[in-house]
Amino acid sequence: MIKKVYLIVNPKKDPEGKNREEIIRLLESKGIGYVEPAGEIDPDDARICDAVFTVGGDGTLIQAARELRSLDIPFFPINIGTLGYLTESTMATADKDLDRLIAGDYRIQERMRIAGTMPDGTVMTALNDVVIIRRESLHIVRLNLYINDKLVHTYRADGIIVSTSTGSTGYNLAAGGAILEPESKMMIVTPICPHTVRLTSLVVSDSDELKIEFLPGHEPDLTVVAGFDGGEMHPLQEGESVCVRRAEEKTKLIRFEDDSFLDVLYKKMKEN
Repeated sequence: MIKKVYLIVNPKKDPEGKNREEIIRLLESKGIGYVEPAGEIDPDDARICDAVFTVGGDGTLIQAARELRSLDIPFFPINIGTLGYLTESTMATADKDLDRLIAGDYRIQERMRIAGTMPDGTVMTALNDVVIIRRESLHIVRLNLYINDKLVHTYRADGIIVSTSTGSTGYNLAAGGAILEPESKMMIVTPICPHTVRLTSLVVSDSDELKIEFLPGHEPDLTVVAGFDGGEMHPLQEGESVCVRRAEEKTKLIRFEDDSFLDVLYKKMKEN
């Protein structure tokens, strides 16, 4: 039963606050309480709620999932931008969608997260992807990919994306990577602008452990960073590695039984 929600509205998507006002009106009319962030997203405030509502787009959901990754509560994204792969509800359908939530006419879908361990032992997780990429330089990067401690390939590219199935329709897709069904328990390794015509994305099991090594011998002005879901960037020194594996944490999404990832995919493909 959803009695109280943590409401996160993206102000860039809703600069005049009209969508926020409408969602609050709907919540109040249906007897659902809400808590809003007083500035930054606060896990302690969200902890007392039954669900997290995000109003924006896929990016709004991904950021909220990153900030609240330690909590075991589901997310319900409401889209006010262009058609997204993660945000099925819209302002036009929000009224009836809330009625379905109250009636319990929904399911909880678990999405795999991946964890990246930095050279100093810091562990970050991502719902979409971990990206190792050059910054502010036109020089290519040489990166070794190891799977379960076995060297698979040395890439000469702008970087490498390690994506979840959820993130397969994001940066991975733009880089020419494969699309996976969202609940698939897999990871995808996709080079960014590789300097060869023979390399494509590599799909591996969620039980595999990946290591991406930044090889020594580059130009002194080359900076390489590891990014998590397009947010925090961690610099890498030559000879250092990032280890990527399935995370213990998962992100839970509230979905309806009539959802179809293939329907959304078809609509997105028609747009392009």
